[in-house]
Amino acid sequence: MKDDKSKSKFSSMREKNAVLFLAKIFDGAKQVPHLQYFIGNGFWMTLKEGATTLLGVFVSVALARLLTKETYGQYQLVITIISLFSVFSIPGLNSSLTRSVARGYDGNYRNSVHISFWWSLIAVPLLSSLAGYFYIIGNQDVAASFLISAIFFPFFYAPNTWNAFLVGKQKFNLLTRWNIISVLFQSFLLVTMAWIFKNNLIVLVFSYFFSYTIFNYIWYKKSFALIQTDKKNEEDIDYGFFLTKLSTLEIVASYIDKVLVGLLLGPESLAIYTIVSLIAVKIKDLSKVVGQLIFPKFSTSKKTFVDILYAYQRPWLLFTLSMVAISGLYYVSIPTLIRLLFSEQYTPYTYLAQWFTITVVLSFPLAVLAYYVLAKKEKKIIILSRPIFAFIRIVLNAFAIYFFGLIGAVVAFNLSMLIRLFFFLFGIKYTQPKKGKDECLRI
Repeated sequence: MKDDKSKSKFSSMREKNAVLFLAKIFDGAKQVPHLQYFIGNGFWMTLKEGATTLLGVFVSVALARLLTKETYGQYQLVITIISLFSVFSIPGLNSSLTRSVARGYDGNYRNSVHISFWWSLIAVPLLSSLAGYFYIIGNQDVAASFLISAIFFPFFYAPNTWNAFLVGKQKFNLLTRWNIISVLFQSFLLVTMAWIFKNNLIVLVFSYFFSYTIFNYIWYKKSFALIQTDKKNEEDIDYGFFLTKLSTLEIVASYIDKVLVGLLLGPESLAIYTIVSLIAVKIKDLSKVVGQLIFPKFSTSKKTFVDILYAYQRPWLLFTLSMVAISGLYYVSIPTLIRLLFSEQYTPYTYLAQWFTITVVLSFPLAVLAYYVLAKKEKKIIILSRPIFAFIRIVLNAFAIYFFGLIGAVVAFNLSMLIRLFFFLFGIKYTQPKKGKDECLRI
């Protein structure tokens, strides 16, 4: 009977030993349930993000070497502007769906996808108009690229909701496998097309949308097998619209730097900016692993953020020291990495990449804070850290890029990370109840 209980708690002896070892390092036996969750699911999420990050870097390296700066910059400009239009797919439904599914409301899944699809249709005439504009000014390749995106757009973002569904289900192993298969195919197709069709922007854009869309549809259909109930919670659908309204400015702010660099400074400058920020941005994306893992726990926990800091002081300290070490390694190694990976043509700009050390050190804390306020529906903090912050970021980027060019874009990106951290900490300090240290430790 004892062995049976052990098996019910741990999926393997290796996992059990890892959990008990880390419990000694962190804070004793009370951490075992949490460590078991993070080791079991954290392995899959880390594998997923690690694999997709490495493949993303591989694709960027290949495209930077196979394409001219002009073509690579145009490709980045098209993909970035498409990302701006993602607001029409109601992206806030992803976060609200994860929250719904984690609490047993599987019926919100199909409903969220249908809503996302129909709203995405608004982007079709807008992207077609954008294609017409670029055709009129004589840039036929970019015009054709936007026309392709208009055709794919309704099928591009809506089915992708399967990611949020699997996170809510805590099916991290399945999430990892499906994502890696998708990214492997997308990476292979993009690099192959770039190698065969030299500097053909239209082929690249079509390959990007085709590979992404086809796998989203496949995984969306396969995920139906995991639906366990038809229960719905309309409040969470409304919450998804609320998050989308708040994130509209945030989405613009996330991509405005690349759009402004591409339009004001030209495609070659955008290619340079993409390369010098690439590694830091990939680390920033990797930080979402922590947030996605914690999100379901935050959604069902009654603890405030201050409670969590007091109760788990040693893990947070080790976590902070690890981020400082990673940031130092990034600062020292990034010039060599850029020279080796992206060729000598980008070497003169390595000093710009070192500025992104600020982003690296703040990425993981910002991810944890962002997912915490979403899970807790802390609307005041969400408003402060999203639309208000986004407006400031847009203004900051516009001013810095217009007056200072490429260096302005780099400084604005990293300064905005510091501003957002301040907003999170300010909001948490003044909106959450204060508790004594001894009381928090007893929770």
